[in-house]
Amino acid sequence: MEVFVQCNHRYFVYWAAAEYAYKGLLLAFGTFLAWETRNIHVPILNDSVYIGFCVYNIVVVCAIGVPTHHILMLEQSLLKYILQNSLTIFCTSLVLCILFIPKASMVPCSRYC
Repeated sequence: MEVFVQCNHRYFVYWAAAEYAYKGLLLAFGTFLAWETRNIHVPILNDSVYIGFCVYNIVVVCAIGVPTHHILMLEQSLLKYILQNSLTIFCTSLVLCILFIPKASMVPCSRYC
């Protein structure tokens, strides 16, 4: 038995547009900060390239996932749920790998092995 609860309101479109604008501005600001700090030459602090990759990854996943989520009908709630959660897990895991694998490779093994 599948139970699906959805809250709708006549102003939902305005709320969603405001939410997307807010998140879009945050992504644009993150891109700006990554671009402005790209020439830092301290190896331990030079994450701007990786942060830029992460921001671009999030933009691409959002550009694919958000319209697909809105295109799917209410009857396809299981597919919407699977899509939303798989994209969230994929994007989060990719961001963590992009940020922390290079840092883990910089740690000398003789110190901790």
